[in-house]
Amino acid sequence: MQNIGIPRVISQRGKNSLEIEKENFEKHQLQSMTKAVNTIECPVKEKHIRSLIVGTFHEKNAIRFWNIARRMDLQGNQITCWKFCHVLHKVLREGFSPRTVRDSIHYIDWISNIGRLWSHLEDGYGKLIYHYVHLLTVKLKFHAKYEKFPGNMEIKDDEMHKMCKKDINNYFELCVDMLDYMDGILLVQKQVFSSIDMSRAASMTAHGQCRLAPLIICIQDSCPLYDYIVKLLFDLHASLPSDTLSGHRRRFQHQYEKLKEFYKKSSNLIYFKNLIKLPQLPDRAPNFLIASEITDHQKPVAIVESQPPEPEQMEGILIDTTEALANEPPPPSPAPVQKAPVPDERDVILESLRRKVKESNAEIDFTRRESEMIQESQNSRIRDLEQEVEELKMIARQTCEENEGLKNVVKSQATNEQSKQELLERLQSAEKSSRLQVEKFNKLREMYNSLTDKHADLLRQEKSLRISLHEANMAKDTLVQSTSVRAEELASKLDYVNQIESDLEKLKIENDVLTREKEDDKLNAERLKSEIEQRRSEADMLRMEINDERNKIERIKSDLNRVQNQGEQQQSFFEKEKEELNLTRDKLLNEIKINRHNLFLVVSNKSKLEIEESKTIAEHQAMTSCTSNAEFLIHIIEPTVRVVQEIKNIVRGLKHDEDSITPKIMEQFISLANQISEIIIFSKCTSNTTPIEQGEQLVFISKKCSDSAVCLLNNLLTDSVDKWNDSIDLLKEDLDKLLSLANNLVPKVEDIQKEEVVDLLNMEMSEMSAQIEAASNKIQDIMDAARAKNKGVELEVNESVLGSCTDLMLAIKILVERSKDLQDEIVEQGRGSTSAKEFYKKHHRWTEGLLSGAKAVGWAANALVDSADKVVQGQAKLEKLIVCSQEIAASTTQLVVASKVKASSGSKAMSRLSEASKGVTKATGTVVACAKSGSKRIVEESLMDYSKITLHQAKRLEMDSQVKVLELESALEKERIHFAELRKRHYQLAGESEGWDAEDIVSVSSISLFL
Repeated sequence: MQNIGIPRVISQRGKNSLEIEKENFEKHQLQSMTKAVNTIECPVKEKHIRSLIVGTFHEKNAIRFWNIARRMDLQGNQITCWKFCHVLHKVLREGFSPRTVRDSIHYIDWISNIGRLWSHLEDGYGKLIYHYVHLLTVKLKFHAKYEKFPGNMEIKDDEMHKMCKKDINNYFELCVDMLDYMDGILLVQKQVFSSIDMSRAASMTAHGQCRLAPLIICIQDSCPLYDYIVKLLFDLHASLPSDTLSGHRRRFQHQYEKLKEFYKKSSNLIYFKNLIKLPQLPDRAPNFLIASEITDHQKPVAIVESQPPEPEQMEGILIDTTEALANEPPPPSPAPVQKAPVPDERDVILESLRRKVKESNAEIDFTRRESEMIQESQNSRIRDLEQEVEELKMIARQTCEENEGLKNVVKSQATNEQSKQELLERLQSAEKSSRLQVEKFNKLREMYNSLTDKHADLLRQEKSLRISLHEANMAKDTLVQSTSVRAEELASKLDYVNQIESDLEKLKIENDVLTREKEDDKLNAERLKSEIEQRRSEADMLRMEINDERNKIERIKSDLNRVQNQGEQQQSFFEKEKEELNLTRDKLLNEIKINRHNLFLVVSNKSKLEIEESKTIAEHQAMTSCTSNAEFLIHIIEPTVRVVQEIKNIVRGLKHDEDSITPKIMEQFISLANQISEIIIFSKCTSNTTPIEQGEQLVFISKKCSDSAVCLLNNLLTDSVDKWNDSIDLLKEDLDKLLSLANNLVPKVEDIQKEEVVDLLNMEMSEMSAQIEAASNKIQDIMDAARAKNKGVELEVNESVLGSCTDLMLAIKILVERSKDLQDEIVEQGRGSTSAKEFYKKHHRWTEGLLSGAKAVGWAANALVDSADKVVQGQAKLEKLIVCSQEIAASTTQLVVASKVKASSGSKAMSRLSEASKGVTKATGTVVACAKSGSKRIVEESLMDYSKITLHQAKRLEMDSQVKVLELESALEKERIHFAELRKRHYQLAGESEGWDAEDIVSVSSISLFL
């Protein structure tokens, strides 16, 4: 027999057009899902999603979509899972309604499991998938609860009100569910934006677009949600108290701010500008407490722009372009720049070609695997049929061999007729059976050919049967579930029937009992009639009492309602009072803040003005005659440094307790301004007794300290604590420099021991008192002599000047006495168990300052008396008296400040000393005023009446005046040379006493001569 060929290709013979169309549709849906949900990190193409959406409309359900989705590898690749979430969200919005959403609700648990799986991945798309899955489950649960809402959330207001059945509880619950839905959308957009670079160029990269693409659907969902939430909240506020909905308002306000920020971020990205027109929210959230604002509300609308179709010619060049790209070397990486360049058109085309090649390879792999499975099943079926054919061939060969054996037996036994007849019969039967076997073989061959034809049909039907089987299984599961529910209902109904039957038996028994009791009741009826009559009268009385009680209850209810109304009115009044108090509190806090700023401004301006005034005083020409010493300047600088350190400590704690620190820091700044002013003035005074170079350096550093203090006061008006610290450090550095320079200027008193300083102080204080007393007496003697010698205007001027000098001496005497009292108080408070001498030795620097101040006061008093004597005798002018009085004021100020260094802040002796110092200042001003007034009167008296002189007299007087001017100029030049020599000698003596080198003395002397 010849071998029969087995066909290797499945023919479509025997299929009708509907089956072929169904098979092509299934294949197209599978290809669309495979291309849409792939491993390439790029946005899902719209045409693939549209194919899946069209599939739901074609079949009027989403069963096939889920059959394909369940076979996708969503647990193995995060990009695949992210894209599937995007596709599912799009299908739920635009798929066949309402079956697509209804069919998807059954897979909520399956979707949730995928989200929980990817939530453990900290980087990449793990958290994004988890939050997106959460949003999808919230959406499906929302639609399961409110079935009338379509997937795109677009519904008429009348239908929504009809769905809520005008029940306020349903409105309340629907609003809460919509707020939860909105929270899910806002959480997804927050995670997406936090996972990408927010630069404008980031949205044009493939991985950025892959993450941003689902936000378009989120924007579409958020628009109707926002509209419904606003309308529901207005309806709820119209029916419920505002306090009940305070949580809703806070939650909506929070969502409004986040949603507005979401739209703003999206509008700044280039990717969204070409795909969607973003809605605009109002500048502020609606005020639900004002019902009329519902008229201003407008529904936000997001318009999705239509995308241009992709060019068809790209498919024709896929293979050639890919091969060319594979053979070319990789392009060099571009140099990094600050701004991302605009992508080249060729690069975009190449990138799209690469993506299409990858998609085509994935589709080819899937088709190859599917064809291999079909081929394997066909081969197994063919092998079975070939095995059956081999068995039939073996049976045919065995039959032929038996026929040949029978023929040989017939030939060998031909002589025997009887056996021949039997053999012929056997031969005929064998031939008959052989023909039957051949016919059977032919039938089997025909059957084999028909089986090979039917095999392809069966394979094609197998796929559709599997799908039908899956649908049947789902229907079966649904039926089993409904059957179990009905079985439970039936069981409960049977239990209910049994219970009713048992209750019926009980009722029958009770009926019998009642029948017997009825007969007994008839016997007792007569007896009860009499009792009823009696009870009726009692009932009438009780009815009257009940009516009275009812009236009382009504009165109590009315009183209770009145009390409740009063309570509600009081509660509303208290609420208004609370709101007013809150407004008042906010207003007071603002006023406190403004007052604090004004206080800072006043302190800063006053302190800067005080410093500027001290700088002006220091630059005045009269200050050139004022002197001081370095010890006194050190006593002023050291507490200033402590004040600066205290300010720094206060600023360090300013962030923690600003309100309590403000008075402290204001007090310190005022004290700092006073001490800086004293430093400026006494630095100028000290510079008058030092070498020129060091004096100029001292004045320069003191001005630098004043500039640093002004800078610190300017920064006081700012809120930057860092600027405060920088200004404080700069001021402290300048003060340290000034203190170091002042220490270098302190004369060396190595020949005087600390023990001698105490004795010298006591002696000098006594001598100072004696000198002041003697000066007072001498001024009185001078006044007596002036009265005897002078007359007229000159006598009046001398009496006025000497009288003011007498008052000045009395003020100085009071100042010295109160200075002694303050020193005794300081020694008494500070010495403890030690003696006063030990206290002075311990604080020898302070003692030296007092000693210097006492010497200066005594010398100034004597100088004033001598000047007054010479003025009266006509040997000096009143200007010298003015200079001496100013020197006395400076010396007494030095003594006061030296005493003030160790004095306590609340000391009464210090207050009295300050008053005495003011008296000295006032008396000094009186002396200066009297001297100036007297000088003016004398000049006016001595003026010539130029109206009465002749031409000759005027010419002669002019020549005399010119000669006098020349004489005075010559005398001035000589006096300047004399002054320079004196200053040179002064510096030499000071340098030798302070240990200067010879070169320094020569250089300072030369500078002084030059000046």
